[in-house]
Amino acid sequence: MSYTTEIIHGGTGLLRIWHGEVPIQEMLDAARNFLDELPDPARLTHAIMDLSDVSRVQFDLGSLMEVLKVTRESEEKLNPGFMAVVVPGSLLYGLARMYQGYSHDRTWKVGVFRTLQEAEAWIREGLGAL
Repeated sequence: MSYTTEIIHGGTGLLRIWHGEVPIQEMLDAARNFLDELPDPARLTHAIMDLSDVSRVQFDLGSLMEVLKVTRESEEKLNPGFMAVVVPGSLLYGLARMYQGYSHDRTWKVGVFRTLQEAEAWIREGLGAL
């Protein structure tokens, strides 16, 4: 498995850390099974997807659209919230920004950041505005 998942902030947050080479099918499966990893999905207000340690991911526009579709389906079962994507590398950062652009009409706000600290600050600010 190319990721670890940690439930954070008393069950209101999820931190998924991706590492190494990530097959796109694994990313899609993780997105499909997202809700199964949560003890109480109704409490989830935020998630951080940290791709800082990813060495390679085979991703194209079609894959991006499929991940968007799958995450949107999961999101429809949740209260509004925030998802931060941490991507320091240029190519994955560009793809993450495309994902963000296609996510403008979702109930979960998506932010893309270069560092985990920036992502956490954005989530804190967003949660304070709820």
